Amino acid sequence: MTLKRAPTISTLPLVVENRQPTGSVNFISTTLADGHHSDISPIVANRQTESILIQSSSFRNITSDSSIPPSTTLPPAGKTQFFNTKTDHVEGVFYGTLTNNVNLGGSFLFSNNTFLHTTHSNADVYTCPGGTCTSRFTSDSTDLTIQTSLFSGCTSTAADGGAISVGSSDAGTVLVVDCQFQSCSSEWNGGAIHLLNRQMSIRRNTFTNCHAGSFGGVLSALPSSHTVEISENTCTSCQANGDEAAYHLNKGEGHQLMHNNTLSVSGLCRRSDCLFIVYGTVQVSNNIIKNSQRTVTDPAFANIVLHTNIITSVIIIGNKFESTPAFSHQWSHSNSPDFIVWPLWSGAAAFPLIDSTGLFLPASKKGSVVTTKDDTSNVIIIEKVYKAPTSPSNPFFVLSAKRTVMLRQLGVDLTVTPIAFASISNGGNILLSEVDFSVSKSTLTKNFITVTSSTFTFDTVTLSSLNLGSTSVVRMEGASTLIVTNSDFTSISQTSAGGGTFLNTNGNSNQFITITGSTFGKVTSKGDGGVILAQLGTGSKLTVSSTTFTSCSSTGKGGALSIVLSSTGSFALQSGTSLSSCTATNGNAVFVQTPSLSSAVTRTSMAFLGSSSITPTTTLMNLYRGWNTANTSDSVPLILFFATMGSTGYANSSGKDGMMCGFSVYPCSSLVPVQTTLVSYGTKTGGTLNPITIQLQTTVQQSIPFSCGGHKATIKGNTVTLSNTGQFTTSSSSSSLTLSALTVLFASSPTQPALSVSTGSIVVSGCTVGNGATDIPLSIGSVSGGSLEMSGTNTMKLVSPSSPLFHVTSGTLKIQSGSTLTHSATKRTSSLFALSGGSTTITSLVVPSLTLNSASSVYSLTGTASLFLSSTSFSSISNDGSGSGIHFTSTGMLSLSSVSFSSCNCGIDGKGRSVFISRSSFSSGDVVMKSVAISPAGTTGNHEVYLEGLNVGAVVTTDWASLIGANDATLTKAKLEEVFGSDPTDTTDSGPLGYHLYPHTSGAVFVSEGFWDHGKCGQERLPCSSFSFAFLLLTNTKTTISLSSDITVSTLLECPETGASISSSSQKSLVFESTGLFVVEAGPLTFSSMDFRIPSSLTQPLFVVKGSSLTLSSTLAIPSPSSLQHTAPLFIIQEGTLTLSESLFDFADRFLSSSVLLAQTAGCLALDTVTIENVHRSDGDGSFVYSSLTSSDDRLEIVSCSFSACSSTGNGGCMAIAVEAGTLLISHSSFSRCSSADRGGALLLDFSNLLSFEHYKLDTVCFGREEERNTATNFGNDVFVIGRDLASQIEASQWEDSLTAAQQSDLMGSDSLTQNVESLLRFLVGDVVFVSSSGDDLNIGLKDSPFRTLAGLFYFVLKVKKVVVLDSASIGELMWLGVGEEEGREMLIVGQDDNCSLRCDIVPFDHKHGTPFPTFSMLTLHTHTLSVTDFAFTSFSAPAFITSVFSVSSKGILKLVGCSLKGSTPTKLSLVTLSRSGSADVHVFTSREQQFVGKGSVVRCESGSTLNMASSTFESTRFDGGCVVVGTCTERMTITDSTFVRCLGSSFGSVIRVWVMGSTLSLTNNRFERCSTTVRLSEQSGKDGVVGGGCVVVELKPQSSSSITHHPSSVDLTLSSFTSCSLTVTDTARSSLRLVGGSGFLIQSTQTSNTLSATLRNVTLTNCSVTPLLSSSHTSFSGGVVMCGKKLLQTDRRGMVVTDCSSGTIQVNPSSSSGTHSHEH
Repeated sequence: MTLKRAPTISTLPLVVENRQPTGSVNFISTTLADGHHSDISPIVANRQTESILIQSSSFRNITSDSSIPPSTTLPPAGKTQFFNTKTDHVEGVFYGTLTNNVNLGGSFLFSNNTFLHTTHSNADVYTCPGGTCTSRFTSDSTDLTIQTSLFSGCTSTAADGGAISVGSSDAGTVLVVDCQFQSCSSEWNGGAIHLLNRQMSIRRNTFTNCHAGSFGGVLSALPSSHTVEISENTCTSCQANGDEAAYHLNKGEGHQLMHNNTLSVSGLCRRSDCLFIVYGTVQVSNNIIKNSQRTVTDPAFANIVLHTNIITSVIIIGNKFESTPAFSHQWSHSNSPDFIVWPLWSGAAAFPLIDSTGLFLPASKKGSVVTTKDDTSNVIIIEKVYKAPTSPSNPFFVLSAKRTVMLRQLGVDLTVTPIAFASISNGGNILLSEVDFSVSKSTLTKNFITVTSSTFTFDTVTLSSLNLGSTSVVRMEGASTLIVTNSDFTSISQTSAGGGTFLNTNGNSNQFITITGSTFGKVTSKGDGGVILAQLGTGSKLTVSSTTFTSCSSTGKGGALSIVLSSTGSFALQSGTSLSSCTATNGNAVFVQTPSLSSAVTRTSMAFLGSSSITPTTTLMNLYRGWNTANTSDSVPLILFFATMGSTGYANSSGKDGMMCGFSVYPCSSLVPVQTTLVSYGTKTGGTLNPITIQLQTTVQQSIPFSCGGHKATIKGNTVTLSNTGQFTTSSSSSSLTLSALTVLFASSPTQPALSVSTGSIVVSGCTVGNGATDIPLSIGSVSGGSLEMSGTNTMKLVSPSSPLFHVTSGTLKIQSGSTLTHSATKRTSSLFALSGGSTTITSLVVPSLTLNSASSVYSLTGTASLFLSSTSFSSISNDGSGSGIHFTSTGMLSLSSVSFSSCNCGIDGKGRSVFISRSSFSSGDVVMKSVAISPAGTTGNHEVYLEGLNVGAVVTTDWASLIGANDATLTKAKLEEVFGSDPTDTTDSGPLGYHLYPHTSGAVFVSEGFWDHGKCGQERLPCSSFSFAFLLLTNTKTTISLSSDITVSTLLECPETGASISSSSQKSLVFESTGLFVVEAGPLTFSSMDFRIPSSLTQPLFVVKGSSLTLSSTLAIPSPSSLQHTAPLFIIQEGTLTLSESLFDFADRFLSSSVLLAQTAGCLALDTVTIENVHRSDGDGSFVYSSLTSSDDRLEIVSCSFSACSSTGNGGCMAIAVEAGTLLISHSSFSRCSSADRGGALLLDFSNLLSFEHYKLDTVCFGREEERNTATNFGNDVFVIGRDLASQIEASQWEDSLTAAQQSDLMGSDSLTQNVESLLRFLVGDVVFVSSSGDDLNIGLKDSPFRTLAGLFYFVLKVKKVVVLDSASIGELMWLGVGEEEGREMLIVGQDDNCSLRCDIVPFDHKHGTPFPTFSMLTLHTHTLSVTDFAFTSFSAPAFITSVFSVSSKGILKLVGCSLKGSTPTKLSLVTLSRSGSADVHVFTSREQQFVGKGSVVRCESGSTLNMASSTFESTRFDGGCVVVGTCTERMTITDSTFVRCLGSSFGSVIRVWVMGSTLSLTNNRFERCSTTVRLSEQSGKDGVVGGGCVVVELKPQSSSSITHHPSSVDLTLSSFTSCSLTVTDTARSSLRLVGGSGFLIQSTQTSNTLSATLRNVTLTNCSVTPLLSSSHTSFSGGVVMCGKKLLQTDRRGMVVTDCSSGTIQVNPSSSSGTHSHEH
C-alpha cells in the first residue's frame, strides 16, 4: 500500500489518540511522504492503543509543528513494534520522529530499521526529546529495545539525544545493540543517545562523528540508581563541545561498567576527554583509547576523568592508551594527562598520569599527590614508573586520605638524591609490590617512607645500598600498620645516631608490624636496634616469621631487634626466624625492654627458639637479653626463660640476686630470689608446682623475710644468718616450709623472730635455733596462724630473759619428743611460752628450774589460747604471782595428761601454786586433768590448783580422780582443798571441786527448810533450803522440784527459763507472807497437789504472769481466818497464760476490799473445772475476774466451771470483761446466785471499744433459775452487754439454743453511743425476721414477737437477709440501706401470702436522722440489692419533703416482683426514683385505679440509671404532671410485654415521657389502649411551646442547662400497638404557643449538638386522634405519630400500620430534620 499525503497542514499523525485502550493498528508495506501536520509526532504518537505494528514501510519528508505539551495523565498504552522500515527527512517539533508519547505500559521494539536525517526542533526546556525516537515513560514496566538499525544524520535541536532520548520513569530497561550511529548530533546532551533514570545496556554498536553541544558526544546518561553497561562498542571521532567527554555518566548511584570498547578521539575541539564519570561504582577495563590529536591548552584534560567526590569505587584495569605525540619528561601546558582523579590536593600541576607505559611522575618539586578525598572502597592501581625527577622537594608519593593505592612493578631507579619516597597519612593504604630499588647516592635526609595513622605494605620489594644518616627506611607514627612480605633489604646503614635502621616506631598505640619471608643483611644502626627499633605502645604488636637477620649490628641494645613494650604491647618472633652473626653492646641479637619480662618473653613471643628445653650457655645468655622497665640495671639472659630449672635452686654468697637467678650456673646470693625463680620456672605437675628445694652452697645472709608462698619448700645445708628483718615465714594457707639440718643464727641487731607463721606451716627438723646470746631481745618463734612444728632432735637456746621463747596468738605450735631446752640465765622476767590464741601441743619437754618474776609463768595463756601438755614435768618452778607452772586465763582449752608438778610455789597471796585457771564461765571439757600428779606439794601460796569462774564444777569429771581422790577413802578434806573452785557471782558454789564427783540420785531437786543452799545441794539426802536456790539447779531436762515440807514464801521468786514443776507427795503447803510473790516470765511454772495459804493483808499479788505460763492444778486456796485486807488481786496476767484446773476457791463469804481474785490486762486466761464460791468484792466490778482483752492474741476461756454466790458492788457480780480484740469463750459453765449492785448479775461484757474482734462464743452457758437465779439491781440479771453495734456483735449461736421472751430482762445491753438499753433477744433472731401490723418495734423480730414496721430493722440490716411480712406493715421511719457499707449485700422482703400489703407511710421527721435533704425517699438504697415480692403498696402518706417511696443510686438494685399499687387517695409520691447508677427491675407489676398528683409517677429515672420493666399492667391510672415512667438522661430503659389501659396524663405523655441524652430506649411488644393526654395551653408558658403525646413522648432536649454534649441517643419501638389513644388540646385561643403532639407517640429533637436515632418497626396505630386540629398559625405538627427535630437521624418506620386515625398519621418535619428516613406502611 502506498499513501501519499498533500503538503497541507493536518492535525493528526499516522496513528492518533485512542481513548479506549483496546484493539490494534497494523501498517505493513506503507509509504507516507510529503506530509505536514500539527501533532506532537510526525509519524507515531501512541498514547493508548493496545498494539501498533509498523513493518516494511517508508516515511519521507514528514513534518509536524505542534505547540501543545504532551499529556502526563493518559492511561498506559500497549505494545509498539517497528520492523524493516526506512525513515528519511522526517522532522518533529515537540518529540522525535517516532514517539511513544507519555505512557508506554507495554514495550517498544525497533528492529532492522533505517533512519536518515530525522530531526527534532524545540527550544522549550521542558522537553527531553530525541531526534528519531522519544520515549517519555511514567509506567513502571516499560522496556525499550533498538537493534540492528541505522541512525544517520539524526539531530536534536535545542534538546537532548540526537538519535534517541529516553526518560521519566525509573523502571524498565533500555537495550541498544548492533546498531550504527553516523553523524548524529544534539545541541544539548548526548550526540547519539540521552538516558534519564533508566537501566541501559549499549552493546556492539558503532558510533562515528557524533557530536554534542554540551555533555557526551556519544552518550549522556543520568541513570540515577541504575546500571549502565557500555561494552564492545567502537567510537570514532565523537566529541562534545562543552566541558565534558565523549562518554558522560553523571548522577548515577549504580554500577557504571565500561569494558572491551575502542575509543578514537581526533579533531580539534575545546576538550578531547574520552570518559567522564561523576557518580556511582565505576569499572573501566580492557578498553583501547586512542587520542591521536591533543592540542588543547588546558592541562587538566585527560582521557579518563573520575570525579572522586561522589564516585563510590573505581576499578581501572587492563586498558590500553595509545596517544601521540609521546609525552616528554617535562610537565608543560602542551601535554595533558590521560587520567585525572578529582578533586586535587592543591595547585594545577599535580596529577598522577597513566599512558601506555604506566605512570609518569612530574618533575616539579610539588611532587605527585594521588588524592586527598576519603574513599574507603576505591582502589587505584599504578604500574611501571619512569625515572625520577630531579631535585624533588617532596616525597614521590603522598597519600593523605582514606584511599587504597597499589604501586606495582615500578622498577624505580633513584639516580637523584631523593627527599623521600612516600608519605602516607590520614588512614591511607599503599601497597608497594614487585619493586626493585637501587640507590647510588649516599645519604637520605629524611625517612625513606613515613607512615602516619595509615597502612603500608612491602610485597616482593628489594632495597639495597642505602645510607640513611640518622633516619630509617620506615618511620611509623600514629595508629599505623606495616606489612613486609617476601622482600630483601641489604647493606642499609645509619651514619649518625638514630636506631632502627629499617624500622623505627614512635611508640603510639595500635601500631601493627608484620614481617614474613624476608631477608635483612648487613643492616646496621647508630643506636638501639640494628634493623628494627620497635617501641610498641598500647595494643601494638610486632610479628616476625620465616625471616633471616644476618650480620646486623647496633651500637646500643639489640644487634637485630630492640623491642620496647608498653604494658599491653606485644611481639612474636615466630618459627623460621633466624638471627646469626649479629652484635650489640647488650643482647647481640635481640633485646627486650618491658614492664614484665616474664609476661612478655614466652614460648609464643619467641617461638623461633622451638618448644624443647634449652640448656643455658654463656653464648646463649649473651645473645638474647632484656630487662624490666622498672629495673634497668638487671640485664636478664632471656634464654633462661626456656631452660629447665627442675625443683632445686641454688644460693651462694658470690651469686647475684636478680631475675631468673637460681640456676646452678647463675646462682642467687640470698634465698628469696631463688624461690622466686623456682616458683615461676620450677617443675610443675598438672599446673601445680612440685615441692622445691633451696640448696645453700655457702653460708648466706638473709636480711629480709623469706616468705614461703602457696607451695612446699625445703631449705637445707649450711648456715643462715638473720639480720635486720630477716626471718622465715609463710604467706599462704598452702605454704609448707621445712628447715632441715640448718643452723639459724642471729646477727647483731635482728628485729624479727627467727620463725614466724601466720598461715601455712613451718617444720624444723634437726636444726639448732638461736645463739644463746643474752643481749639479743628476740624470740625463736611467733605463731599467728598456720602451724609451727619442732620435730625430731632440735636444740632451742633461750635468748633474752625478757622475751618469750615462743609467742602464739593463733594457729598451732607443736614441740614433739626429742627437743631440748637450754638457757644461760635461771631468772626471767617473761614467760617461756606466751600464748594468747591458737593451739599449743608440747610432748616430752623438761622444764628446768626457773625463777620467774613480774608475775610470769612457764606457760602464760590469755585470749583464746589452748594448751595440750603430755609427758611433761615441772620441777622447782616459782613465781611471785599465781600459777608458776601454768597461768591460764584463756577461753580456750587446757588439757594435762601425765603431767607432774614438783615443789612449785607462787606468791604468798597467790592462787594455785602449780596451776591457776580463771575464765568467765566453764563448760564440760574446758579443762582436762588426766593422770596429773602433785608431789611433793609446794609451801607458798594457796591451793595447788585453783579454778575461778561461773559453772566452775562443769569441768570436773572422773579423770580428776587421781588429782582429787579416787573415792571416799582417799577423799580427805585436805586433799579436797588442794583443788579448789570459786564462782565469783555465786559464793554458795565456791568450795572444793571434789563435791562435783558425787552424782545426783534423783532427777528432782528437793527442797526442805532447815537445810542449806550450797553448790552440791539438791540431792534427796542434801536438799536445798529455798526455792531460789532450787531454781538455780534446774535445767531443760531437770525441771521438777519436790517439797519435803511446808515452805514459806517471803521474797520475790522468778521462774527460770527452764521452767519449773513444783509438787508435793502429801499435800504440803506454800505459806505466803505479804512479801511473797511468784513472777512467771521466762519459763513455765506449774503447781500441783498443794495448798496456798493466803495472808490476811495483801498489797501485792501472789502470782504475776508476765510471759510464759502459770498452771495451778489440784490446788486449794485457803484464806487467812482473820478479815481480809486485800488491795491487790491474787493473780495478775500481764502477758502469757494462766491456767486454773480442778481447783477450788472458797472465801467463806469474806469480802475482798477493793480487789478481785484475778485481774487480766493482757495474755490468756483458761479456767477448766474450777469451782468459785462465796467471793465478794466490796468496791468495784467483777468479784472473781476483771479482764480486758486488747489484742488479737489475748484470750479468755472458761470451760466446765461453776460460779456460785459471787457478788460485786459494781457491774458483773462474778466477772466483768472488756473486749477490744482477741477471743472470749464461755462454755458449759454455770452461774447461780450471783449478783451485782448495778448491771449484769453474773456477767458484764463491754464491747464499746471493739477494734478487731476475731471470735467470741457463749456456748451452753447455764444461768440459775428460781431460787438459784442471778440478780442485778439495774439491768441484765444474767448478762449485760455494752457495744457500739450490738446487732453485728450478738449472734444467736453464741447463746442457749432456745430463747424465750421471758429472758428479755435477763439478757440486756446498751448502745455505747446512744446509751439506749434494750434486750439482747432482739439481736438473737438470726437472718430472718418477721413484721406484722400487730407487732411492736421494741419486739425482737421473732414470729411470736414481730416488729410493726420495717424501721424496726434499721440497726440490724447487716445481718438480716429476709423479712417476712405476716399481714401488713408500714415503712415507719426513713431508712437507708447500703450507705457506708460493703457492696453486694442482698435483702428480700416477702409477704407470707398474696394478701400482704406494705403501707408507704412514715412518722413525722425525727431529729436523729439529721437535717432533711431538699428531696427525700422513705427507703434509700445504695450498693445493696433489695427484692420486694408479692406486695400491694397502699396508704401513701409522708411529710412534704418526701418525694418517693424508694430511691435507688450508687449501684443499688431494686427488684419489684408480683407487686401492685392499690391506693385509694391521690398521692404526690413516686413509687421509685432511680439516679446515679441505680437500677430497678419491675416484673409482673399491677396498678389499677391509682391517681398521682403533682410530679408523682410510678417510676422516675434520672441521669445514669437503668430501668427494666416487663409483663406489667397499668390500668385506669391518672397522672397530673407525671406518668407511668418519666426519664431524664437515663442510660438505658427497657419496657417489654406490658399493657397500658386508660392511662390519663396532662401536659405530656400519659405513659412514658423521656428526655434522652446519650440514652437507649427500647419498647417491645407493648399494648397502649385508650390512653390519653390533655394539654391545657392556658397553663403553659415558654418560648419553645408545648410538647404533648397521647402515650409516649421522647425528646432530645437538655434539662437544667445540662453540660452533657456529643452523646447520641436511640429509640427502638417494636411490635407495639396503639388503640384509641388521643391527645386533647384545650384553650386553643392562645396562638402564641407552638404545639407539637401525637396521639400515639411523639419523637422530637431540639438539640443541635447531639443526635437521636429512631427505629419504629411493626407498630400499629388504630383509631388514634388529636383534638382539635390546630391551624397552621400555631406552626404545629400533629398526628398519630410525630417525629421532628434538628438532629433526628435514621427514622426507620418499616412495618408500621395506621388505621382510622384522624389528623393524619405520620408527620415529619423535613426542613429541620437531618439524616435518613425510611418507611414502609
